[in-house]
Amino acid sequence: MTQIFQRDVFPSAIASPSVSDSDKQVQSAPPETLTQRIAIIALLVLLGTSAPLVVCMPLTSDTALYDLQARTVLDGGVLYRDAVEPNFPGVVWLHLALRSLLGWSSEAIRIVDLLFVGCACILLVRSTNPSNNRASVLGLLAMAAFYLSRNEWCHCQRDSWMLLPIAGALLLRSRSLQVVPQQQAPHAVLRRLMAIGEGILWGVAFWIKPHVALSVIAVAAWSIWITAHKVQQIRRELFVLAGVILCAIPGIVWLVQTNAWSSFVEMQSDWNPEYLKAGAERRSWAKVFQLVQRFHPWYLIHVLSVPLAIRDLMVRDFRTQNSRVPIPHPGLLAVTYLSWFAQASLLQHAMDYIQVPPVLLGIAFLSARNWQSDPIPRLVSVGCFLAIALLASPQLRPERVQLWAQCFRDGSSTELRSRLSHGRQPSWNDLENVVSFLRDKDVEQGEFTSWNVHSIHAYTSLNLRPSTRYPCASILTELFPSHREEIRDTVASCGHKFVLTNADERPMSTTLTMSEAEFPWNLPVIYESGPFQLRSPE
Repeated sequence: MTQIFQRDVFPSAIASPSVSDSDKQVQSAPPETLTQRIAIIALLVLLGTSAPLVVCMPLTSDTALYDLQARTVLDGGVLYRDAVEPNFPGVVWLHLALRSLLGWSSEAIRIVDLLFVGCACILLVRSTNPSNNRASVLGLLAMAAFYLSRNEWCHCQRDSWMLLPIAGALLLRSRSLQVVPQQQAPHAVLRRLMAIGEGILWGVAFWIKPHVALSVIAVAAWSIWITAHKVQQIRRELFVLAGVILCAIPGIVWLVQTNAWSSFVEMQSDWNPEYLKAGAERRSWAKVFQLVQRFHPWYLIHVLSVPLAIRDLMVRDFRTQNSRVPIPHPGLLAVTYLSWFAQASLLQHAMDYIQVPPVLLGIAFLSARNWQSDPIPRLVSVGCFLAIALLASPQLRPERVQLWAQCFRDGSSTELRSRLSHGRQPSWNDLENVVSFLRDKDVEQGEFTSWNVHSIHAYTSLNLRPSTRYPCASILTELFPSHREEIRDTVASCGHKFVLTNADERPMSTTLTMSEAEFPWNLPVIYESGPFQLRSPE
């Protein structure tokens, strides 16, 4: 039995019959083992080089916004009523938990981000490569090279964090789809518990971002389609649905108990349609082209993965009577990847962070495939691609790498955030000048308003909450045009002493103007640093 297992799973471990045991001991490591060792060393070097830099990179306004919402709840406020949020509350719950346990530093949440995404990647490659260590390590190396090279807008985002529960859900489903000997099959009660557990994990992801529903439906439909025991599989999907419902109940209870339920329903029914429409209006070929440029050369993952995934989905029944070991179905990751890539490209905003999970899933899919071609050309191709990707990585440019010792020694700072930022927004040094000015004025809660998106970091620097329920009011007037006057009037009359504007942030909608006679541009400037203008109604 041991020989059968080795022959099926580790063919490289079986030497030629003509080679004696003593000769085998002096032979060099097989190419698979050598490749694996090189990949492990490269992965460790990449993590050691890039991780301190990534941890010290700036947080985006999205992360700062969720921090502000968590702070509002912790200070006795009500989510949705006291802080407008068009999305589901899952990510705010995560920020509530993380900030309560780890504090409010940018380094803490960035370390958690690397752990979440790293664990998700490990689960993805191991659930689909249970016996191919070389493919797993190469997949992890490619994932790390991709994620660590992304700009700050790709980090600490809902889309990447929800990969962790989804990877766990796929792991449980892959176990139910594996071919195993009858005597090793899990008990019926255990299978049902695994299905419920899978549903709970899908439910967790749904609370973070409901777009995952498309992948859940696609995976369930595909699982029913491929099996010959459709009634049994439908029964399993009902247990998965039960797990989703079990996960939904405590979230609904929290919303009701915190008095957020009615405001949550109002946001989803009244505000969210405009939010979704605004996302559709912002998609354009020009933005897609810019996104492809920023993702160079990683867009090639989709060029290769999409046709291969479609072909793998054509393999309907993979079960064979002669299988001796577990075999993950190649279509599970394919259907997840294709459904996620489709909804990210067709339904969501054209933002970099939304395309991060499809690339990671594409890499996991390619590393999981049972390639029939000669491994040497394939390994050379993978090596060349990773070399090009690393050379194109802004994270490994000399001006950033030289900051490694400072990052490792001192942690994040205004200077490091400015030098490690990939974009021009915001001007961190100028924003710090404004914050210092406000500190000297002993600004208290309710006296300060940040009007634009990228100046929202001033709230966290000053340890203040937004003066109204409308943080980043400028972008809210664009996303929710029917509430534009309500938002502007509420912010204008909230009783603040200081309003911070950013001259670099122009309205995205061509129907909006930055009129000097319109709030807040009609207020006199009392302090200016770079594009930031601190205004006062007094």
